[in-house]
Parts: sequence; C-alpha cells; structure tokens
Amino acid sequence: MPKFATVKIELIGNPKLGFQRAGVFVVTFDQGGIAEERLEGHRDYEKANSVGSRGVHEWFFLASGQVYHVLSPTSWKRCDDYFCHVMNGKIVRFEDFEDMIEWLRDHSG
Repeated sequence: MPKFATVKIELIGNPKLGFQRAGVFVVTFDQGGIAEERLEGHRDYEKANSVGSRGVHEWFFLASGQVYHVLSPTSWKRCDDYFCHVMNGKIVRFEDFEDMIEWLRDHSG
C-alpha cells in the first residue's frame, strides 16, 4: 500500500508582488494546542503564462500518519482551504475542524 499521496496547487498572483497564500502545512498537536509548519514543495513553471500569474504549480508529497492543512487557490479571490490525512495512498478530507482535532488526539504519541 502506498504510504504517501501527492497534492498539486496552482499559485495564483503576481510573481513580483506575491502569490495568494497557498501551500501545505503539517499540523501537530501538543500542550493543548495545534501548530502548523510549512511543507516544502516543488515548483513547476511548465504551464505558466508569460508573466507567471497563472499556471505556476507546486507539488507536495504527503505521508500517511500526519494531518495537513491545504490552502489551494481556485481563482484570484477564492481558495480551497481544508484539513486532510493520507490513508492507503489517498487523501481523506476531514468533515470539520473538530474531526481533525479528534484524529490528532487519537494518533499523537
């Protein structure tokens, strides 16, 4: 069984002024709170337009056994914002924030 999955996010914005907030963050739970650490991705400019405002993609590898916060812009003003984990090589979204917290509590060492 695959122990990881991949996520592709399109970076939307002006390369000189910055992109929308986007990326994948590893979520951890300790001392009664949660923390997020940005995961490094691999940028792909193959389908970028001439100014780089659309078509720039970033790929992320997600391992099983962790929770991720994904911010994936869908347009200039909208973003798909969700928490997920990897099970059997597939990304599984949490229904809501409370489900994610419960999963973290159950799977924290």
